[in-house]
Amino acid sequence: MTAGKNAGRTSKEQITLYLNGVNQGLQFACVGGLVYEAAKQQKLGRELPTEWFVQDIRD
Repeated sequence: MTAGKNAGRTSKEQITLYLNGVNQGLQFACVGGLVYEAAKQQKLGRELPTEWFVQDIRD
């Protein structure tokens, strides 16, 4: 996002590149959030207990 300071793409022939060097998996988290919200709106699926995904580890 350029906050309107740059024109951005000015034709369909121009391409946008996202070089994913550091944020591996970020795109899946973004899509997962959208899918989750859409499922909630349509009252699909069910909530899973948080306890299924956390673990207590003592050193």
